[in-house]
Amino acid sequence: MKKIGILLLVIMNAVLLSGCWDRVEINDIAIVIAVGVDKMDNGDICLSLLLPVPKKLSSSGSGSSGGGGGEGNGSTLVISESGKSIMDAYRKLQGKLPREILFSHIRFIIIGEKLAQEGVAGVLDFFSRPRQSNLRAHILFTRENIDEVLGGEPGIEQSVAEMIREEGEMGIGAGIDLKDFINMLNEEGVNPWAGQLVKLPLAVETKKNEKTEASKPKKSYFSIRGAAVFDKDKLVGWINYDEVRGVLWLRDEVKRGVGAVNVDVPEEKGGGKMGMRILEAKTRLQPKINEDVLTIHVYIEATTVIYDNSSKLDLSDPKIIYDAEKMAENRIKGRTQSALDKLQKQLQSDVLGFGTAVYREYPKEWREKYKDNWHEEFPELNVEVACKVSIPRVGFVTNSLTRKEDEIIK
Repeated sequence: MKKIGILLLVIMNAVLLSGCWDRVEINDIAIVIAVGVDKMDNGDICLSLLLPVPKKLSSSGSGSSGGGGGEGNGSTLVISESGKSIMDAYRKLQGKLPREILFSHIRFIIIGEKLAQEGVAGVLDFFSRPRQSNLRAHILFTRENIDEVLGGEPGIEQSVAEMIREEGEMGIGAGIDLKDFINMLNEEGVNPWAGQLVKLPLAVETKKNEKTEASKPKKSYFSIRGAAVFDKDKLVGWINYDEVRGVLWLRDEVKRGVGAVNVDVPEEKGGGKMGMRILEAKTRLQPKINEDVLTIHVYIEATTVIYDNSSKLDLSDPKIIYDAEKMAENRIKGRTQSALDKLQKQLQSDVLGFGTAVYREYPKEWREKYKDNWHEEFPELNVEVACKVSIPRVGFVTNSLTRKEDEIIK
């Protein structure tokens, strides 16, 4: 009995110890929090990594110091290398670092314009194939210098990676992660799209002073303010912030609480502006084939609450609320139409998933008529947008605080 107990103990120790044979200590790991990839003028691939510097990650707030020039800030380091492929550049980067590079904690992947125009399949393959891949990392595109982006101003966050990740999660712009992008690339009837990082001033200039203009340094940061549009895996163009908002409406991706509708009140109604916050939003696509003509009907429903009113309208009057709802509907339809015009007539890329909707509603017709010719069908597709906005409440104050009673339009 004693011999059996000893034997069981030996077996248990062998099992427990065998699970740690490939363990890597935290002190031997270089954790990557953001990656940048672009193609150089000589055709080589440039791979850039944003790494936290462990000895400077303290509660003293050293990460808030300004960065720039591709060198990171107080708590991060930007390191880059070039090679004939991503793997070649990665191998050279590993030779520069005394620790093993770990990609499982990546917040986002930035791809430059030149590489994106030639195709991003190789980048997607590299960052999705290994077992340590993070498919929830945001994928972004830019026309800017990638090292400058990675070493940029982190704002109130400890690193630029955390700042951009938080912005993507809020849903204000195109928050597309690696898994979503790959799914769009492989799904029938839709092309991929993803957010664009642009350089913006940290503070808006309210008054210029010519004497100090040249000597005063201008702080800037990078933000998701547009989007990259693809045909399969190749970049075909860019859309601006307003057009992105239209795409989000059409894709049923306007998030509750962060979206807003701002309308200009016509002069015949007293002028001014009105801002509404979105409480709920829902978009439904309904393809219809009538006498061999395909039409996509888009039904948008939104519930909003008025947050800002500088107009003369009397918001205690139900008729005025009805007028405000119609103005909001026209504003939303204007944004969707702007996005449709850009995507259909100029970029000719269906990032809206209209083809997917046709495939689900008419699978037989899709396979026989539309699938192989969708690139030609989409630019000529008839799209009808119907929008319904409701305003159940206007806040505690019904009228503008600065308007006198005789100025209010009832």
